[in-house]
Amino acid sequence: MDHYKEYSQMQQQKRQKVEASKVRSLSRKPPRVVAADTAAAMQREEKQLEASLNALLSQVADLKNSLGSFIYKLENEYDRLTWPSVLDSFALLSGQLNTLNQDRDEDLMRQTEGRVPVFSHEVVPDHLRTKPDPEVEEQEKQLTTDAARIGADVA
Repeated sequence: MDHYKEYSQMQQQKRQKVEASKVRSLSRKPPRVVAADTAAAMQREEKQLEASLNALLSQVADLKNSLGSFIYKLENEYDRLTWPSVLDSFALLSGQLNTLNQDRDEDLMRQTEGRVPVFSHEVVPDHLRTKPDPEVEEQEKQLTTDAARIGADVA
């Protein structure tokens, strides 16, 4: 909802700038022409706002579908999930969220004590990771095996 408010405020400021510039240029035109130009400009702005809102709604619907799909996988296909597929799902969700929110998230900044400015594909895999990368996990197993073997040889 905050993003909608921000967007509305930006549109209102843009409208005010357009109105101010039109007042200067329209002051030289007859009243009928001024009214027609203003009406046409407002219709254009309304169409642009409607197109932007439709695009935003479409992006939110895509995000909702992706999130629903991921939750379904977690609940019903957890035994067949692989780590790379989970990371891919996080990356997809993060990318979709990033397209919705390009600005710094002050709430997120406050909650993470300034460490994460934006919920993006760059930080999600690292911050939501619950186990090491598969390569690191494999290396750890190898070191554990080597340590156990060396310990048995020495004893």
